[in-house]
Amino acid sequence: MFGSRKKKIQVKSVEDYLKGEDARIPDTEPKPSAGPAIPPKAKPFIAQAVITLFILALMLVAFSQLSGLRSQVAELQAGKEGEARALKMNIVEIAAKLEKSNRRVDVLTDAVAVLQRELDAEKSLREKAEAAMAAKQAAAPDKAKKAAKPAR
Repeated sequence: MFGSRKKKIQVKSVEDYLKGEDARIPDTEPKPSAGPAIPPKAKPFIAQAVITLFILALMLVAFSQLSGLRSQVAELQAGKEGEARALKMNIVEIAAKLEKSNRRVDVLTDAVAVLQRELDAEKSLREKAEAAMAAKQAAAPDKAKKAAKPAR
């Protein structure tokens, strides 16, 4: 009555029916696959294994980079220590040169002081000699005048 109307397929023969069924049902024969068949229960474990391997690979990369950085830090510290030793040696050398230079300055200062005293002594002798010479020259015309007066 008001029920659903189904399409009625009229089958001519059993062979036609089987051909129709074969067309509707896909092949049930297993198709050869590229790899071994994976059971459906193993799929979550495979995903976890892949993620774990990826994390391990990242940790390995991070560890290798950390090892490289540690070796670089060790090299820099060794270089720093070497430079510090070299700078200390330079400071010692410069201090020795400064001490030697200070001694030379002291010797030269003493020599300059001695030369200054000698120069002052020479100046005073020169002034005395010039004064004596001026006195002689001043006395010489007087003597000439005195000697010239009695002869008249």
